[in-house]
Amino acid sequence: MSPVVVDVGAYTGIYSLAAASVSPKTTVFSFGGLDRVYSRLLINKQVNGLNNIKPYNLIVSNSDNTEVEFNVFSGETILVTGSSMFDKPDRSVFEVKKVKTIKLDSVLDGTNSVNLIKIDAEGAE
Repeated sequence: MSPVVVDVGAYTGIYSLAAASVSPKTTVFSFGGLDRVYSRLLINKQVNGLNNIKPYNLIVSNSDNTEVEFNVFSGETILVTGSSMFDKPDRSVFEVKKVKTIKLDSVLDGTNSVNLIKIDAEGAE
């Protein structure tokens, strides 16, 4: 297993949980911008006792500490899927959340070599 895994758009953390449970020596950096879904990631991490997951309630970007508008679309449940920085013409925006950004370099600080990156960023890949 890879010693460093990055999960961009972690949602509730299913891929983070899988990577972290395969090897306790793996450090998983998980990023999720929408607060209500990020809360589920934290619960999943705790319930599974996976201390090797490092969660961040931030969106990965090319700049640190800026805010982007995140569209939450109508008709979604509390654990919304498909939220995005981009408009979707076939869906109505229910609310717009401001979410802070971070650069991967700021988190990894050049001390870790990343072996695997999973990205699910609703069109911002």
